[in-house]
Amino acid sequence: MSLTRLALKFAVPAVKLEAYRRYLFIGPHPDDIEIGAGATAAKLAAEGKDVDVLVGSDGKISAAHALGASGAIAGTANLITNVVVSLWRALEAGDAEAAASYQADVEPIRDVLHMGSTPQTLKRALELAGVPVGPARRPVAETTPGVDEKVRAMLDHYGIAHE
Repeated sequence: MSLTRLALKFAVPAVKLEAYRRYLFIGPHPDDIEIGAGATAAKLAAEGKDVDVLVGSDGKISAAHALGASGAIAGTANLITNVVVSLWRALEAGDAEAAASYQADVEPIRDVLHMGSTPQTLKRALELAGVPVGPARRPVAETTPGVDEKVRAMLDHYGIAHE
């Protein structure tokens, strides 16, 4: 046995997965959990355990809900809170038409976010909207000046005042 394994054997107590009542699985996309831990989640649910799934892809909130996700970790909600909350409420109410409309309304911000890294462009959008969050931290650089024009157009789309 290696020294590392020996140290871990004594430093980290073994946890029996089945010992808990509630489980939370978090993945960036709806299928990541299915691929990475789907059998475990299904086994726990079949044993009557409370299993919740959160996804982090704002563009796939509706798809994740359809697969049984319990919620979403939506970065876009930092700026378009009402759209994301309304989307989830429509999904929970079974209002497919409203949900499809709200899901589509997430796309303009996602288009801008894809112009750089998400922290970079989201922080810049928040700054332009008057929310002082500061620039992205290294190694992420600040946005280029040409991005601001597109960020302002996106903010206009959502009716968000900006500088």
